[in-house]
Amino acid sequence: MMTQDLLTQDILLNVAFAVTLTFMNVFVLLGLYGRLNKSIAKTHIQSQQAVSSLLTTLRNEIKTISMRQSTKESEKVAPAISAAQKRFEEAIALAELGVSSENIARETGLSTIDISAIVRFHSKQSLNTAPSPHPS
Repeated sequence: MMTQDLLTQDILLNVAFAVTLTFMNVFVLLGLYGRLNKSIAKTHIQSQQAVSSLLTTLRNEIKTISMRQSTKESEKVAPAISAAQKRFEEAIALAELGVSSENIARETGLSTIDISAIVRFHSKQSLNTAPSPHPS
């Protein structure tokens, strides 16, 4: 009977030892899991910061490119506008001097429609023969 008791006691000690080892393994794994979790969180934060920094850089580059493009487009358009504006101003000045439509066209290169409108509103003849705003 003593052998039986010793065997039962031995089995209980083995079970207790196995349970203790299992708990120790669980605690070790939980500790490793916690460290791993912290490491993952740290890596995640570093990745977010890197992406945020790259995004800011990319936005700044887009702004710079956009500003350069806008400047180039305005430089292309500005001379064309000023040249056309200059021709219209010249046509108005000629119309005010009483120059004929044909001569204004020859000097400025503007279309007949543009010149007729300019002559209508800016020539001395049209100003003298314009109807009065208050008919009698």
